[in-house]
Amino acid sequence: MQLDRTIAPTINQFQEISIPGLTKKTLANGLEMFVVNAGAQPVARLELVFEAGNKNEKQTGESYFTSKMLLEGTTNFTSAEIAEKFAAIGYFIEITQGTDRANITLNGLVRHLQVAINLVLELIQNPTFPKSELDNLKRIAKQSLAINQEKTSYLASVAFKENIFGLDNYIGKTMDLADIERIKPENLINFYENNFKYKLFKIFASGKIE
Repeated sequence: MQLDRTIAPTINQFQEISIPGLTKKTLANGLEMFVVNAGAQPVARLELVFEAGNKNEKQTGESYFTSKMLLEGTTNFTSAEIAEKFAAIGYFIEITQGTDRANITLNGLVRHLQVAINLVLELIQNPTFPKSELDNLKRIAKQSLAINQEKTSYLASVAFKENIFGLDNYIGKTMDLADIERIKPENLINFYENNFKYKLFKIFASGKIE
C-alpha cells in the first residue's frame, strides 16, 4: 500500500502523560545523586556535573581546554588506550563545558557501567595534560575559529553577547585566537586542581539503574 502524502495524518490527543519519578540521594562522600529508574532496555546514562565552567576561569579558555584534555592521557593510559577501553565496552563518553559547568556524560549498557565508572575515575583523578595533545587541540580550535569567523551567524552571536553582557562578564566573552595562543599546560593544571580535583560534583543517572 502506497502512502498518500496528500492526506494529513490523524491527530490524537494524549489522554495521560506519565513522567518517571526522580530519586535524590546523598552519598556517604557528600555527592548528590539524582536517579530516574525507567526504560525497558538494559541501558544507562550517567552524567557528572562539575562547577567548572567559564565563570571559574582566571584566563579565557581554561575551562574548555581542561575539560577536553581529560580524555587526552592519564598517568596510566594514553589517549588512544582510553578510547580503546571505552570502545571495548561499547560506551560513548562526551565531555562538554559551558558558561557555568562542565559535564562528563556516559551512555551504554548497564552491565558495563561499573567498568565505565572506573575509567571516568581514572580521567578525573589522574590526568597528565600532555603538551603534545594540547598543541593538537589548540590547532583544531584555531581551525574551527577561522571557519566560524566566516559565518555571519557566529559573528552576530559574538556581537550580541558582547553588547548585552560586556567583555568584563564571563558570559559576554568569546574565546579568540589570542586566548588560544596563551593557553599553556600549567593553566590547565591549575584550573583542574581548583575546579575538578577533590571537588564535589552532582551525578544524574537514568535508565535501568539499580
